[in-house]
Amino acid sequence: MPVREFTPTGVSEGKTTFKKNSNVATARDFAQGSTPADDINFAIARKQSTNYFFYRGLFIFDFSNIPVNDLKGIKVVRAGLVLSDITVSAADSGGNKMVVSHIHNPNSYGSWGSQDYSNARYSKHTSAQTLTNGADNFLFELDNPALLKKLQDTINNRTRLHLVTRNNIDYAGGTPTGMNRIQFDDVDDDAPLKLRIFYRTISAKRYFSGGGRRSSKSGFAADSISAGTSGGFGEF
Repeated sequence: MPVREFTPTGVSEGKTTFKKNSNVATARDFAQGSTPADDINFAIARKQSTNYFFYRGLFIFDFSNIPVNDLKGIKVVRAGLVLSDITVSAADSGGNKMVVSHIHNPNSYGSWGSQDYSNARYSKHTSAQTLTNGADNFLFELDNPALLKKLQDTINNRTRLHLVTRNNIDYAGGTPTGMNRIQFDDVDDDAPLKLRIFYRTISAKRYFSGGGRRSSKSGFAADSISAGTSGGFGEF
């Protein structure tokens, strides 16, 4: 199965937004967070003094610059985020775990907004996965089939995908007692975040119906894909 690992270009980037409050549920459920900032506090659940803090990562992956004949008409079978320069500290059980979700209703498509702190905008959640402090090339699996389908459609349509990262204590409705922090390099850092996809293609005969119209089956001829299984990516 072909595999590709790359850092999306264009406007691709992660920013963070946060809220704090003396009531843990209020801090978690705000409809609007702080102005998105360019830092790496991508998944924090913290109690400091009498206040609770939740930091979330708002990511945009821009696929508009993929060459016209590359990664065209693909079916994404498996995918993950490849993370490096990871920093993890966990005062509480589950504080070293992260969840990734789709922002299905971003406040402004293609840009970052404080309103995207709202839980009501999130769906297609991954499982909560444990990150390792100090790790490089750590694979965080995008293991929700609906999220894989959204990723697939976004690549094929050359559009942009909005994702959010949260500490599992935040996602699961827990109450932090101290610092639970997950940080890692962004797409523009020295060890950039990458996307790894395992995919296949469907023949042009199944993709097109009469008159060149698109049929209900998706895919393009395999010779429109530039990819391989080498490069040391390995299996999930």
